[in-house]
Amino acid sequence: MRIFLIIIFMSILSSCATVEVAKEVTKASQSIKTSVNNIINSNQKTNGMSDKQETSASKPYDLADEVEIVKKEKKDEREKIKEQKKIVKVVFLGKTHEEIKVLLGMPQLRRMDGGIQVLRFDQNSCRLFLFFNAKAHSITVEYFELRDDYGTLIDVKDKIQSCYKDLNLN
Repeated sequence: MRIFLIIIFMSILSSCATVEVAKEVTKASQSIKTSVNNIINSNQKTNGMSDKQETSASKPYDLADEVEIVKKEKKDEREKIKEQKKIVKVVFLGKTHEEIKVLLGMPQLRRMDGGIQVLRFDQNSCRLFLFFNAKAHSITVEYFELRDDYGTLIDVKDKIQSCYKDLNLN
């Protein structure tokens, strides 16, 4: 009988310990979740996202809304590219691969996407993308973009000129 009581007593103690451990694990996971959410929210705010964008990002979009957003973003990028071309003195449009190598050196990235070849040149705070139509008779630069480290198009005159200076294109 004593053995039976000891076994029951031990099982009660061990099950209590399990309950306590489960409670502590739940508290810890809630604390970690709260901390991660706070970090994510602070990062989004420092990256320039407003509260409206954060809440709208969590709501499911209608397909038509999504299409409108994409169209607006593309239109904004096209306008920025037009501004870039107004500000900078274009020295690489119409150049061949060899002329680009002489002018800028070796690219950090060379990529083929279908019939388009892309060369990327990295500098301190900007990236120059040159686009070639690989299917054309004469393969020359047909399009270019200047982007920052985060992939955003550069459209401020000072930053564009700084990028040109870094690329030794002044």
